[in-house]
Amino acid sequence: MKKIESHPSKYNFLEPVKAKRNLPRNLIVSDVTMREGEQGLPYKMSLEQKLHLAEKLCEMGISQVQVGFAKSEEDLQVVKEIKKLNLPLKLEVIIQTYLDNWYEYFQAGVESGADIISMIYHGSEIRYQYIEEISHKEVLEFCQGIIDKIAHEKVIKRFSFSDATRGDLEFLKELSSKVVQGGADRVAFSDTSGAIMPAAMKHFVGEMVKNLEVPVQVHCHNDYGLAVANSLAAVEAGAQIVDVTLNGFGERAGNTPLEEFVMALIVFYDYELNLKTGMISELAHYVAEALRTTISPRKAIIGEEAFAHRHSSHVKMTEKYKFALETISPEVVGNKRQVGHQ
Repeated sequence: MKKIESHPSKYNFLEPVKAKRNLPRNLIVSDVTMREGEQGLPYKMSLEQKLHLAEKLCEMGISQVQVGFAKSEEDLQVVKEIKKLNLPLKLEVIIQTYLDNWYEYFQAGVESGADIISMIYHGSEIRYQYIEEISHKEVLEFCQGIIDKIAHEKVIKRFSFSDATRGDLEFLKELSSKVVQGGADRVAFSDTSGAIMPAAMKHFVGEMVKNLEVPVQVHCHNDYGLAVANSLAAVEAGAQIVDVTLNGFGERAGNTPLEEFVMALIVFYDYELNLKTGMISELAHYVAEALRTTISPRKAIIGEEAFAHRHSSHVKMTEKYKFALETISPEVVGNKRQVGHQ
């Protein structure tokens, strides 16, 4: 990938700043737009639209896509149809393990051809006490039973703990270690309620990375507008897989926006992601149209006015030097600059 011309702050690259990072050697950007992005809006994409999205994400350089729920025949059919395209994509489906017939769904996911099956269970005392009414001992036994039953399967087995950022750190260490010892290939921790701040997220993930010998994955929500910051903090702590959605679409205030997260990594961290960033705006607007919703004109990176300059002094500066008020050129993400006078 050709290095992007940019002009960020030099303080991003000071040694004291860089020394506090434990960036993973290889980072997987996992697009979950088909599941979480669609889940947060009243409209659904058609099969044809999902196939097109899969092709375009693959063309852009995304290597992993979460398609949906293994309990949904419709989602499993999408997996089967994408598989027919022979794309170099890892496809993931998720299973809510607290459902009585979770193992039936697991088998259906395997039969669909999904590469990754994510076993989701609760990760916080709020969930244990008020939702499941279950003790830590019972949680350990339950999760042990799940991983024991699927350990022999040849798919990538991800164990995912929802609302983990409101959970007990030491218990989650014990719980995640147990499922890894049982055969889990990855462990994911979700900030399901957008309940954590970046410094705390970095500490939380750092503890998990030190505790586990498998990739740590994060899934952040944007309830306080911190999904990107929390995802970056997780990467600084060594997280190897990060969930994102185009436009940040998702439940409530949404999820980590793909466009903001990947561009921050590339520009502020000088991190090589090997993505065709010029496709970002096209894909963002395609998904918005497919889901029959709109993108704010001032949405970072991909909004129609994200690179608009109107104040006279700003116009003059921009005309003299393109990076006077921007860190990248809009063409880098497939957008356009607008320069006008007040």
